[in-house]
Amino acid sequence: GIATRRGDGERALSLWSAVLREDADDAEALDARVSLLESEGRWEELVTALRERAAHRDDPALQRADLVAAARAFSERLGRVDGAIAEW
Repeated sequence: GIATRRGDGERALSLWSAVLREDADDAEALDARVSLLESEGRWEELVTALRERAAHRDDPALQRADLVAAARAFSERLGRVDGAIAEW
């Protein structure tokens, strides 16, 4: 969106969060939030967003992929092996 192109990640996150408050299953908003948080290096928030997206996916393979990504963020980005283990 416009906020993302201008580099206004905080505004974009706020807008996508508003969409999710209206419809927690909105796949576009869930995907956009994960992408924005990853691009901004907001790892703790990314882990939460990945968990939430996994909870709203119908495909078990996609759910697992999100949880693996959350475990990797814990381990590789936050240096928290305990968190990575908990995700498994």
